[in-house]
Amino acid sequence: MITRMAKVEIIGPKVHFFDCLGVLHHLGILHIEQVVHRSEEEKTLFRPMVHDPEHAEQLKQLEGLSTRVNSTLAHLPAEKIDHSKKELLYKELWRESSADMAKEIDSAITGMEEQIRNLASEKYNLEMEIATLSKYEPMLAKIHPLTRHLKTYEGFESIALLVDRKFKAGLDELKEELEKITKKQCELITADLDEETTGAIVVFNRLYTKAVHDFLSLENVTQVRLPPDLAKMHFEDALATVREKSKNIPVELEKINRQLKEISESWYLRLVTIAEILRNKVEEIKLIPKFGETNYAFVITGWMPKKDIPWCKDTLEKEFSGRVYLHEVKLTSHEWEEAPVALSNPKLVKPFEFFYKLVGIPKYGTVDPTFFLTFFFPFLFGMIIGDTGYGLVMLFTSIWLKKKYVGRPFTQTLASIMRLASISTIIWGILFFELFGNLGEKIIHALHIPMPHFELFGVLTLPLLRERAILPLLVIAIAVGILHVGIGLIFGIINGIQEHQPKHSFEKAGLFSIFVFGPLVLLVGIMTKSFLVKIGGLLIVLGVGATAYGGSVKGIIEIFGTLSNIFSYARLMALGVAGAILASVSNELAKEIGGIGGMVASALGIFLAVFLHSINVVLHGLSASIHSMRLNLLEAFTKFFEPAKKVYQPFQRSEI
Repeated sequence: MITRMAKVEIIGPKVHFFDCLGVLHHLGILHIEQVVHRSEEEKTLFRPMVHDPEHAEQLKQLEGLSTRVNSTLAHLPAEKIDHSKKELLYKELWRESSADMAKEIDSAITGMEEQIRNLASEKYNLEMEIATLSKYEPMLAKIHPLTRHLKTYEGFESIALLVDRKFKAGLDELKEELEKITKKQCELITADLDEETTGAIVVFNRLYTKAVHDFLSLENVTQVRLPPDLAKMHFEDALATVREKSKNIPVELEKINRQLKEISESWYLRLVTIAEILRNKVEEIKLIPKFGETNYAFVITGWMPKKDIPWCKDTLEKEFSGRVYLHEVKLTSHEWEEAPVALSNPKLVKPFEFFYKLVGIPKYGTVDPTFFLTFFFPFLFGMIIGDTGYGLVMLFTSIWLKKKYVGRPFTQTLASIMRLASISTIIWGILFFELFGNLGEKIIHALHIPMPHFELFGVLTLPLLRERAILPLLVIAIAVGILHVGIGLIFGIINGIQEHQPKHSFEKAGLFSIFVFGPLVLLVGIMTKSFLVKIGGLLIVLGVGATAYGGSVKGIIEIFGTLSNIFSYARLMALGVAGAILASVSNELAKEIGGIGGMVASALGIFLAVFLHSINVVLHGLSASIHSMRLNLLEAFTKFFEPAKKVYQPFQRSEI
């Protein structure tokens, strides 16, 4: 449901301004708004605050320190934080003025900052070096067998090449071209290094270095280009150097990591706390232009949950001995439209607030449809899939996701929604007597057990086998549409009353009479052959009049729009039957293959059934999700839903 909000003003002596702001920051319940003058008299009482040169200097200093502290933290290994110790340290440092705290922090981190930066830089260089060496070592190891054939001459240079084995035949042509370029002052040594690669070493006169490199760059070969410190070495010496460094660098890295770990154990908690304080102090100073002031007092305005006002008043009373005063502002109906919206729903219902990311949260003072969504999304989802086997698969999947991804809110939300949807799917599966399609029906026939059935209100015979009951399913789907849209219209009537818009309520009441109340009375009259037939017809006519009065021409158009909305629920039948047929076809295909005979055929049939049902449960699940969402957000929500202008965002401490 939507939390009841109240607009408040907090007034006190300017000497207590930053202390009061700190208390409000800690409480974390006030949604701060720009102070505005509501009357000419108020203009003479206070003016908007501005950043003076001192505030600007403090902001610049704190932001610089924040950057330094966060940069230092980024180089330290994370430590487990004792939150009780952090809270004590936070309160101790927070009491200091921004200037004193800045000096203390600056002196505390200066020496350590340089040490950490040097260690981090050294660590980065070593990591880059070992990454480079790991790239060259395999290539050097591959060409190493060729180096025993390599002769060195004064004024000659060598290049190692790696050639794909399928181009090995071209090495003879390569040698001929190189001899032309170097005027036969070259030598080519080749050998197969593995099943895919042939290695080659070219020795040539340094006079032709550029020409040789330019030529090789155009051919389908890979040159082994070594870094500068290895390039002048013999290949064998280069390989030995690479292996030696690869052995020593991890030892050096371990030593640096130990040093960083020791620093982190001593400083991590303090630095994290300082980083949080700096971030929050910066946020406070940036908010200064939102507040009001006189020569001696400050004014803060904002919104908070009405239930939290006594707590906030008591806290301010204790902290400032009655010198800071909070009072609730009386508002007009127009001003209430600016209220930020906060939702407070039970744990079972809360995951369905996820859908508001698509349409926005409901406007303050209107109906919160989260409970409505919590019932109807799973209901429609289950009606579309309607298979007990598929429902069980989804249920176990949701339980697994809940346990596997404990720290991931998005996955937890989807798993919670899936769990309710799967339970609905299981229930509908029982009503349709579907277990992985017609598998349940086949098992009953194989065991020679009569199909269970019973009458529902003397109208329907259950179970309702979807592949053979298309017309009853269509009627049920349209009835569900009337119910779903009808509840949306009731919410629309309530919203119109709460927002003092009687014409809006008339329009929704008229539509409700046309599509729900009137037809229901008419149907009862036809069944009982009573005077209710005339009353039902009259209600429909009166509904048209009320809709035209409330919505004018748009209201008349909305009659046809609502009719279209209701008939779109026929998709519940169409999608459900299509999914049931696909599930049954999967069973029939598996049976045909398994019926060939033999263990292999049986295993293949089972595998095919599992594969096809897996595809069907995924595709059918996605389809059911999309269409259940569509029927809720586009068909029912359009009858009442109004998105909020503002979302409740309390001014509260941000934590690292």
